[in-house]
Amino acid sequence: MKAFRFYSLMVLAILMTAGLTACSSDDKEFMGNEPVASYKGDIVKGISVSLSDFESAGAETRTAYSATDGGVKVTWASNDTIGIFPNVGGQVEFPIEAGTASNQATFDGGGWALKSNSTYAAYYPYSAKNSYYTNKTIQVKYTGQKQTANGRTSHLGKYDYQATSGVTTNSSGYLNFQFKHLGALMVFQLTVPKAGTYTSLTLTSSEKVFVTKAELNISGNEPVLKAVSKSKTVTLALGNIALEADNSVLTAYMMLAPADLSQGSLELTIDGDRIFTTTLDGHNLEAGKQYTIEKAFVDDIPSPDEIIAFADDEVKAICVANWDTNKDGELSYDEAAAVTDIGQSFRFSAIKIFNELVSFTGLSSIGEEAFYNCSSLTNITLPEGLNSIDSYAFQYCYNLTSITLPEGLNSIDRAAFYECTNLMCINLPESLNFIHWYAFYGCTSLKSITLPEGLNSICDYTFYGCSSLDRVILPESLSSIEYQAFYNCSGLNSITLPGGLNLIREEAFYGCSSLTSIEIPDDVLYIGYSTFKDCTSLMDVKLPVNLISIHKNSFSGCTSLTSIEIPDGVSTIDESAFAGCTSLTSVKLPTSIATLGHSAFKGCTKLESIEMPEGMTSIGFYAFANCTNLKSVVLPESMKTISGGAFNNSTSLKSIVLPQAVSSIGTSAFKGSKNLEMITVKNTTPPSVDSNAFSDTGITTIYVPAASVNAYKAADGWKDYASQIQAIPE
Repeated sequence: MKAFRFYSLMVLAILMTAGLTACSSDDKEFMGNEPVASYKGDIVKGISVSLSDFESAGAETRTAYSATDGGVKVTWASNDTIGIFPNVGGQVEFPIEAGTASNQATFDGGGWALKSNSTYAAYYPYSAKNSYYTNKTIQVKYTGQKQTANGRTSHLGKYDYQATSGVTTNSSGYLNFQFKHLGALMVFQLTVPKAGTYTSLTLTSSEKVFVTKAELNISGNEPVLKAVSKSKTVTLALGNIALEADNSVLTAYMMLAPADLSQGSLELTIDGDRIFTTTLDGHNLEAGKQYTIEKAFVDDIPSPDEIIAFADDEVKAICVANWDTNKDGELSYDEAAAVTDIGQSFRFSAIKIFNELVSFTGLSSIGEEAFYNCSSLTNITLPEGLNSIDSYAFQYCYNLTSITLPEGLNSIDRAAFYECTNLMCINLPESLNFIHWYAFYGCTSLKSITLPEGLNSICDYTFYGCSSLDRVILPESLSSIEYQAFYNCSGLNSITLPGGLNLIREEAFYGCSSLTSIEIPDDVLYIGYSTFKDCTSLMDVKLPVNLISIHKNSFSGCTSLTSIEIPDGVSTIDESAFAGCTSLTSVKLPTSIATLGHSAFKGCTKLESIEMPEGMTSIGFYAFANCTNLKSVVLPESMKTISGGAFNNSTSLKSIVLPQAVSSIGTSAFKGSKNLEMITVKNTTPPSVDSNAFSDTGITTIYVPAASVNAYKAADGWKDYASQIQAIPE
């Protein structure tokens, strides 16, 4: 194998690996991998191959390079093998015969016949993989170089590709090959400030200039190396080279394909126990030349005032493990500012205080689950320049009590602070314009919050279960409050809805048991189902003038509500809308009401009277059931249907007048109204009456039109009360 020797600054001995296979046969033509039929020609007497030295780049180098005076001497070594191609056929390997330790050696011809009119090409190092490349194209690569000791050169031969082509036999029966180096040799002499173990050396360019794979074509008169792939970086593995003292010199060698690097600078980095980086001037690397780089790295350890003093050792350990780029065991302000993504490095960690996060000014977001389940975290300050807090970022940070958000923050994503049960206060910046679902879900210690102008919507479940929240200031920009936004905020006692609000979704204020009053803006057209359900302290409600409908359970269970005025324009009061409003004493229904839904006022035990407007045609099932204090009911002439259970168990009702249009009375409509004594029915045709409509009542008199007395006494459902049926007095 070839040996490399420096005549000026260093001495190298390179042992290069190659497959060894003897090839010999008498009177055979050198054609391909197998001997072929004999022919009349010269018998090969031997093959002579001369090596050229690496030439020092000398005066051509720039400041960053200092070539040695004599360059690199290359000699042959025992067991070296070359590959030879004829102009027709595949390659054959030839082992060295004589000439080790010199730059010219002979290789055993082995009895192969050579044609005097043929041309031959040869290359080094031999590879059996090239046996079938009859077009004389050799695959080469410059990746995977590894130096195993300081100053060792044994790795170079594998990447020192050499070749020659267009050679014929001389008159003495010899082939004389003059090999040329196809790559450039880089010699690094680097003064390293700190002792330690070093694992790699990397050159980096802003463009893809380093050849990683190439094809060597030796079919013409001159070898041609053609790049197949390029990279911005090239790395020499250093095999854990240990430097025992500070300011030791690391000597390393790397083979590179020729490349014009003169248009810019390069970054040189060594990595290991510490990382050091410096900048080199570029150069036009030429084949067969050696370039020596002598450089002293600068120890860039920051001064004490440049190092972040962490209050929490766990925080420091995570930060140093991930972002200590110079590996000094500390994190500087510059290193923190260079971080653009903290990922999930802190997820499930035991960190407690992280106010130093304010120095991570390169962050644009706190990523998804960044601090997920950091259950011991109590305080954290976020950096300026932050745009978003992503989904689940602080979910299950149960002990988080305070957090400082920067101005410029635009969004808080889904469940970002989900069940931060000890979070008491949070100041939202004016720049914030979006808060996603579940953002503060289950923050049971949160006391107050001011939402910034520019926020258009409070999304689903945003403050769900914030049971200590007693004060909320909403922005004028707000247009919607979405599903369960303030669900079970049992401490919320007052809230002012802005004039621009036009939508309140279902269960938005469900279970806000301390809320005492609410004024709903006029642009709200619908009140969703269970919107104010179980707001047990709600006493005063002002409904919007443009309201169209009140949906199911909207005010159900509002046990402190004493009165309600339904505005004109409302056409529907849906199922159980005011059910269980046990303090409700009076209701004013508008003329726009057409129907009352199932159980609309069921269980309003203090409701004393109700007057239904003209135009209303039906009363829903159990609409006034269990209204035990209901004494007066006025039905409109338009009323047609009294559904089942409508006045069930209205125990204070003593009399009622059923208008002429009433044609149907449902099952148990008045059942259990024990004090109902008198009913006046104006319809000349007995309305249909379902079973038990009047059971368990105290009816003594049923007045009907005089001309219809007999008809009533004979009609199903009425005839059971024949003795109580009388003509309406004149």
